[in-house]
Amino acid sequence: MALGTPVLTSSAGALAEIAGDAALLVDPLDGAAIARGIRRLASDDTLVGNLAARGRIRAEHFSLPRFCAQLTTVYDDALAAYSAPQRVK
Repeated sequence: MALGTPVLTSSAGALAEIAGDAALLVDPLDGAAIARGIRRLASDDTLVGNLAARGRIRAEHFSLPRFCAQLTTVYDDALAAYSAPQRVK
């Protein structure tokens, strides 16, 4: 996605959640649906262009700088909670 390659992926599970509307989603257990998806990607230049553009945008959500910023926030929050005085009930 980050390279502008259109993606065909599973409509179920984490891949669908990560891809969002930036991929062509198909039932991973339906061979005919997978084949139709491949044919669409091979024949629909408009779809391919749209998926490529949306894929680049979607991939930014998973970039290394964004991941590092989110991880830093998690660690900062964890350290703040650990170092905060504990109340005795």
